[in-house]
Amino acid sequence: MSTITMLQSQISRLKKEIATERKKLADEKRKESNALIKKTKAESLISRATSQSTISSKTREIQRANDDIIKSQKNQATINKKIATKETDVIRKETQLLKEEEREAKKRQQAQLIREKEIEKKHLDMLRNIQGETSASLLNNVTTSIEISNEYDVFISHAWEDKEDFVRPLAEALMNEGIKVWYDETSIKWGASIRQSIDNGLAHSRFGIVVISSIFLEKYWTNYEVDGLFQKEALNGNSVLLPIWHKVTKNEVLNKSSTLAGRNALNTAMLSIDEIVEEVKQILNI
Repeated sequence: MSTITMLQSQISRLKKEIATERKKLADEKRKESNALIKKTKAESLISRATSQSTISSKTREIQRANDDIIKSQKNQATINKKIATKETDVIRKETQLLKEEEREAKKRQQAQLIREKEIEKKHLDMLRNIQGETSASLLNNVTTSIEISNEYDVFISHAWEDKEDFVRPLAEALMNEGIKVWYDETSIKWGASIRQSIDNGLAHSRFGIVVISSIFLEKYWTNYEVDGLFQKEALNGNSVLLPIWHKVTKNEVLNKSSTLAGRNALNTAMLSIDEIVEEVKQILNI
């Protein structure tokens, strides 16, 4: 039996015992009330009695009633003491139960974190396996892209959830400046392989803009794209990854990728889209 179950059982038992004692207390109060009625009635009869025998009889009734009243009051005091003790025990047990539940909640939270890390590890292992299977194709595309002119100026890697408030406006602003942008909404055709489209975009882009948010750090495809950019840098020997931090803290990035956290990045909290576009134009020498 777990500690929580045991405490819950003890609290339930104590509350039942308190209910039983309260019933006993009500019975004793009823006895006291009945004895008081008898006493009052006997005293009334004595005041009107004329014979000595009646007076003696009612006097004995009054005495018995007094004894019953005193006994009932003593019993009530004993019962009230028991109730108070048990209620104190209930409060103590409920406090212990709360602490134990908090302890168990922390254990569950820690276990959940461990499970999430295991899932993340499996996810990364799967990503590496996929990349291993496609590395020859990707490397071939990257190598070829060195020899031919780039089709795109920038590749935008981002999380879908960041499109509305930042990524789509950024992509549109870049394209309005005549910058050739690989952007999934316009570059991945209906029915096309997402992985092949991404590989092609990475291979044929001069630079990769990486919009790093807390959501971005958890995504499969974004990790795939970032790893592709790292591979391209390793082959070219040039820095092609351009990070932009979007609604994310340094600690969040550092916890997921010390490599990304170590890159000099633009921040949407400090720069407008127009200012970011100007930074991109400087990189592209436009």
